[in-house]
Amino acid sequence: MAKRPVFIAKTEGVTLVEARHVEFQWFPGMALSRRQKSIDSFHAAATKLADVISVLEVSSKSRQELGVALSAFNLTVAVVEGRAVSVE
Repeated sequence: MAKRPVFIAKTEGVTLVEARHVEFQWFPGMALSRRQKSIDSFHAAATKLADVISVLEVSSKSRQELGVALSAFNLTVAVVEGRAVSVE
């Protein structure tokens, strides 16, 4: 088992994000299929929390196109001379 934070957007209150930890089954290994099994397990545990309807996985291993696009490996920032480098 593993524990990871889930960040939940809020529309009211002092902070706009709440972090809650969820416990889920982790599948060891470097293969994409193993990583996605862990992601699926994490999402299933997260959606059992109150206030969580859906989860956006922001990583290069996400099953969602938006999640892959927002990963640190794919996000870029302009630096000197207009050159772009990844956030990672």
